Amino acid sequence: VLSGDVRSPENLYDFLQEKTDLLLMETGHHDPLEVCSFLKTQLPCAPEKLLFYHHGRKILFQTQYYLENCRKIYGEELFIASDGTSVTL
Repeated sequence: VLSGDVRSPENLYDFLQEKTDLLLMETGHHDPLEVCSFLKTQLPCAPEKLLFYHHGRKILFQTQYYLENCRKIYGEELFIASDGTSVTL
């Protein structure tokens, strides 16, 4: 699932009702920690892998902080995209 520019993570609820291998989630307008929390606590089936792209200021200026803290919520299958990032399904 490719999020595109959504108003809030809740807009993805209907698309994430079944097993999802990968969610590509833009973070330009969202708090990455809140996105991780929503996906893990509000969905019947969180995506197996989560890749953040189209970064906002939070990730751009504190990439390592968000990687570490988002993984505390989401797990090791969370990735923050940069040039050349690849993820194996």
